[in-house]
Amino acid sequence: MLACAALLFQGLWPASGQGQGSGFSGSYLNVWTRVGNSVLSPASGSGFHRFRVMWTGDAGPAALDFAYEHTLSLREPGVLGAQFFTAAAGTASGGDWLELGGDLKTVDGIEWRHRFDRLSARFNLGDNADLVVGRQPVSWATTLFLTPSDPFSPFDPADPFREYRVGVDAARLRYYRGAFTQFEVVARPARVGLDGAR
Repeated sequence: MLACAALLFQGLWPASGQGQGSGFSGSYLNVWTRVGNSVLSPASGSGFHRFRVMWTGDAGPAALDFAYEHTLSLREPGVLGAQFFTAAAGTASGGDWLELGGDLKTVDGIEWRHRFDRLSARFNLGDNADLVVGRQPVSWATTLFLTPSDPFSPFDPADPFREYRVGVDAARLRYYRGAFTQFEVVARPARVGLDGAR
């Protein structure tokens, strides 16, 4: 464990000659909603907070991609209305190989969750191919809002942050035939049956 942490820590400071892609960044998102009294429901409010830390760097032959996030969802229990944008915590993608997140605290109206959203390594296989293994964004869709053709990260109307693609556990082999041609083979686990066996 200590060797792994030292390897990640070493990658924070790029040596001379390394690419400009290494770096540390983060983001914070909050959305508050409030709905007044109506025929359908009483007045209610909700809040959604997401804090994400991201890092990319090189560690030997692999390029690493890492993102960790905390989400806090505040809702009035049993009341519909203002919770459209905060109905889901937006951290679970399903089909994960490893459980790298979960609930930290769940009580009436409060959900605090955490998740490693990216945790992958990319290996170059020559000038025209690479292999990416781990939790990564995989998208074959062409839009940000409605993505019915995307089997990896389908449309989620409750997630207010659509420009950041949720990571899924997969192995992806990419081959670049030319400037405008790319072939991909993706292997991703799936939960089959009621017991969630893979």
